[in-house]
Amino acid sequence: MPIKTVDTQAAFSAIVRANAQAAAGNNTVVAKNERANLDPYLLKLDDRLRAEQGKHGRVTVDKLEVRAERELQQALAPLQATSVADAKSVSKEEVAQVAKADPELGAMLQVAYAKAARLVPGRAGDAERVKGYFEKFDFASNRLGRSVDFLKGLGVELDARAQWGDREHIPAPVLGAFDYYYQAEAHDIGSVVLRRMTIAGQDIYTLYTTTDGDKKFLEIYDSTGLPLASARINAERLLGWDPYFGHARQSTFFVQAAEHTGDKPLPDGWVPELVLDAGKITHENGVMRGFDTVIPMTSEQLQLAWAGLEVQWDRVIGMRVLGPDPVELGMQNHSGVLRLGRYTDPQTGTSYKVADWKDVDDDSRTLFFTPGQAGTLALTLDQYNN
Repeated sequence: MPIKTVDTQAAFSAIVRANAQAAAGNNTVVAKNERANLDPYLLKLDDRLRAEQGKHGRVTVDKLEVRAERELQQALAPLQATSVADAKSVSKEEVAQVAKADPELGAMLQVAYAKAARLVPGRAGDAERVKGYFEKFDFASNRLGRSVDFLKGLGVELDARAQWGDREHIPAPVLGAFDYYYQAEAHDIGSVVLRRMTIAGQDIYTLYTTTDGDKKFLEIYDSTGLPLASARINAERLLGWDPYFGHARQSTFFVQAAEHTGDKPLPDGWVPELVLDAGKITHENGVMRGFDTVIPMTSEQLQLAWAGLEVQWDRVIGMRVLGPDPVELGMQNHSGVLRLGRYTDPQTGTSYKVADWKDVDDDSRTLFFTPGQAGTLALTLDQYNN
């Protein structure tokens, strides 16, 4: 049975990042003396990146992840274009063809495919059991939050703070996520708690971030640091599981305000890679909850689409909602169209991922994103186009 492309890509990205971060150690740069710790496929990517960047170039975890994701997409695209199945799924035959063409990439893809299919020996149903537990969880009890004398928390609370905590035995991907969410606590607008727990016989790590408002964020990892699930909680209610792991990090609560500009419109000849003129945005109590479309997207495009839509939801789309019905994209549906692509500034040489919103009224905007912390997209420039 074919596996969803987005699930396969998410598992692949998680494996790439975990291996690259383990090689890099306590920072995000893979030094030359750390290359030996890379997976054979990532070692090849490391060689290519160093050759392209020259003598003084640096190879980082993010660069390896971005390049690996791009090469996987390039490897799958021609196979899926001629497949009887659609591009939303990956078959065993396509995985085998990738492995035949590139054995190192294929070996990593096979592990990712098995993980996405929940076929890895000893791991069957891990994510499903964890999700089932937390779908029934009472978040109002705050038992995932910081323990106090009269409230016993779940599992064991771990101190993973960079300056004071004991980080030695915590997997690198978990630490990277903790450091990202810790910014809420560092700025005194929330708190983050890392726990080691056992659920349905399996050992997991939970990373739970609360804020001074209704927003909360949950990430769950297995005992080795591989991601299992992530979600957002609003007003003690689970909003549903993320469309890709780590999506919760892209919340506008964490994405810093961009530099507002009125002088960086896209050139007239700019051609988007994808146009989202169909799809539905679901919502609850004024919060964007989900987005679904029949238009095929890569995992990279999915992340960019969510990032752009969430910014626009807070700015204008959500303000127009009058009832519980989903918001449908498209000018004919009195909302707007989102165009996705890339743009390189000819003056600065800076490359951006672009989410260009064409509004049905007077709030068209071009959002320019660059790579942010922990695999997120940072909103760098906000171009108002009306």
